[in-house]
Amino acid sequence: MKNTATIVPSGELAIQFQPGFLEAAGFKEGNKVNMRVDGQTIVVEKLVNVELDLDDEVLVKLALLAHEKDITLNQVMVEILENAIANSNSEV
Repeated sequence: MKNTATIVPSGELAIQFQPGFLEAAGFKEGNKVNMRVDGQTIVVEKLVNVELDLDDEVLVKLALLAHEKDITLNQVMVEILENAIANSNSEV
């Protein structure tokens, strides 16, 4: 069986993979994913939940930053975490 993509009547894109392909790639049933189109490729990233304990003052500042950037608070948090990870990796 080959990996196939099908557009279902609702307009959603359903991608069916060969048995074992997703498991080999580290995906499990129920994982939340983010998908983006990059040229002719659909990039699928597994999402994870990160619990943070933030002071109200910090949370308000981050919410205002999100508003200024016209993005969600979650997107601001993802940017901050991705930058922190990238910076820590470049220091290693």
